[in-house]
Amino acid sequence: MAAALARAGDTVILAAFDQPSSAGGTIIHNRPIAGLAEYAWLAGVNVLLDPDGKVRRLAYGSGTDSDPMPSLAALYGGGSARSGQAFRIDFGIDAAGIDRLSLIDVLNGKVDRSRIAGKKIIVGAQAVELRDQFLVPRYGVVSGSLLQALGAEAIAGGRAISRTNDVVTVAGLLALAVLAFLLWRRRWQMRLACIGGLGLTIEATAIVVQRQWPLEVATGAWQLMLVGLAVLALLREIDFRRILIMISRSETRNTQSILARVVADSYAGVLIFGTCGTVVAASRNAATILGRSGELVGSGEGILPAELAAAVTRTREAAGSGTNPEAANGEIAWRRGGDDVIVEYVATPSRLDGGVDRDGAKRPDTHVVCLTFMDVTERRRATERIAYLARFDTLTGLANRNRLAEGLDQALDRFRTTGERSAVVALDVDRFGTVNDTLGPLVGDRLLKAIADRLREVTRAEDLAGRLSGDDFAVILSGGDAVARAEALAGRLIAGAAGPYELAPHRLVVGMSAGIAITEGDETDPLVVLQRAETARRRAKAGGGN
Repeated sequence: MAAALARAGDTVILAAFDQPSSAGGTIIHNRPIAGLAEYAWLAGVNVLLDPDGKVRRLAYGSGTDSDPMPSLAALYGGGSARSGQAFRIDFGIDAAGIDRLSLIDVLNGKVDRSRIAGKKIIVGAQAVELRDQFLVPRYGVVSGSLLQALGAEAIAGGRAISRTNDVVTVAGLLALAVLAFLLWRRRWQMRLACIGGLGLTIEATAIVVQRQWPLEVATGAWQLMLVGLAVLALLREIDFRRILIMISRSETRNTQSILARVVADSYAGVLIFGTCGTVVAASRNAATILGRSGELVGSGEGILPAELAAAVTRTREAAGSGTNPEAANGEIAWRRGGDDVIVEYVATPSRLDGGVDRDGAKRPDTHVVCLTFMDVTERRRATERIAYLARFDTLTGLANRNRLAEGLDQALDRFRTTGERSAVVALDVDRFGTVNDTLGPLVGDRLLKAIADRLREVTRAEDLAGRLSGDDFAVILSGGDAVARAEALAGRLIAGAAGPYELAPHRLVVGMSAGIAITEGDETDPLVVLQRAETARRRAKAGGGN
């Protein structure tokens, strides 16, 4: 790469960028390695995000006044590296007009050289993992390389847009205030017409200015003031209280409609119980989770399992007593149609303002209980399965290397605290490779299962038997007589494993070699103890097996 950059003759720009450190507080300056940087120009590729997550601006450069670094857009577009200054991209530029080629096609000679000759090229990779995709106002999500190209085109074409400053904004506000004073005694229809026409004129003028010059006129504050003037004009002519009532009723209807749709379409089961304990609203999934058919609205708490119904009753009665109970949550399990089901739930009380009647008298407040529940049976089973796979061998059902390491760690803790010594017996099946190669892996797996069964037969309940990998097994012996039992157990295992295995239609005879390690000294790493046992086992097997 360095040689290729050298041959290019200072025509290549390499990307550089700054990012905050993971610890926070400091900025990490990411630069190409020296072997590449000395043959290329460096340009910054950082983007500037606006509060809404969109990119509208790019920097001219970064660094310090004594050591400035131009941005990629500035270096390509011919702008100066003004540190700390930024420009707004002109998204009127046609992004589709920027030629894009596959780099591999270029390298393989499948692209006409006339599409490249005499042009400036940005080489960029796109992948979700690179996080090099940005949201812009006009084109939606674009790649970082296309964003840099748009910025370069804006500078090169003299379309690097700047924004009017606060002085212009304040002057416009003062002019609008004078105009409002002159129109204040006019009829409200005239005032509204003038305000609407002025708003359209301001926006049209701003568009014309931006098309003619790279200048964006900040009209937001002016339009906000015009809206305020229009509202004031209306409030003088219309009964404000009547408007509030209409708005309130409209908002109430909209809110009720939205809530009804949210409840009905919820992925969870949702039941809303009124003051009398009847269902006033229900989601479609509630009936599915409860294993019921038909309409649930109007039903009582009896449609729920006993524990769930009790939680709703307690919450409803506490809300009706005048207290402010907290939401009740938990998890229950029950039989649903012959299947065991696990459900998470939360019962939330809500107090409703009774409002006033037609005579202005205060109505009593009411309350409801919203019960939200979800079937988590499959999630629990998956969690249990993942936990099992992390600690047990799926073929034999014995502990795996991770579980054996945990057992050894506990044995080492007992040795350090009480002096109780434990033993590890590492085992290897002799001639297993021959069985696997001649009869196939299916027979080999059956043999491993049969050997695991014999391990269970000759070990105690407090011992931990496991499979390390392939045909390698291990047993951890604990208790006061663990060391004394280790050699005897190894002998029994060798003798037991040597016996024939009836795996129809095959009758197999294999051997077993064993090595023993004892917890002793100041050893703290369980894997080292296990490694010692495996080393002893390899020596035993090297001695002829069995």
